[in-house]
Amino acid sequence: MASIYKRSRDKKRLKRPPYYIDYTDHTGVRRTVKGYTDKALTVQLAAKLEHEAKLRRDGLVDADEENRRDLERQPIANSLSLFEKALMARGNSEKHVQLTISRTKRLLDGAGATTLKELTAEKVQDFLHHLTTEKGCGRWTHNHYVQAANSFCRWLV
Repeated sequence: MASIYKRSRDKKRLKRPPYYIDYTDHTGVRRTVKGYTDKALTVQLAAKLEHEAKLRRDGLVDADEENRRDLERQPIANSLSLFEKALMARGNSEKHVQLTISRTKRLLDGAGATTLKELTAEKVQDFLHHLTTEKGCGRWTHNHYVQAANSFCRWLV
């Protein structure tokens, strides 16, 4: 059962401070969510949160699948910036990171992928074929682009 309350001392000293909801999520962790200033709407939100947690606990909704769907809808630029930070954190040289990121960006632009859902193996292969046949890139360059794509996709997984 979710508990609904107002904080005794609101930091912003608002005239109408919002209600807060404490509920237990599908993993058994107690969560606090900011509700509305209207108590009836906050009660409805609490019921919705508890119902969704119950569905996940019962296995009717897969939480991992929901997270995957949310990631697929995000712009690919967000994932690319996180990938760059991950490469830097691994201790790679700045030159290697910049080359990998620039190749990955060019590959994603050439494949026409703006979200992760749009990124497919066929689009990447078409771009690489276009790069080697029409742009005249050599085998080593082709392999570097394949390596950048592989490391980005492995990092995504």
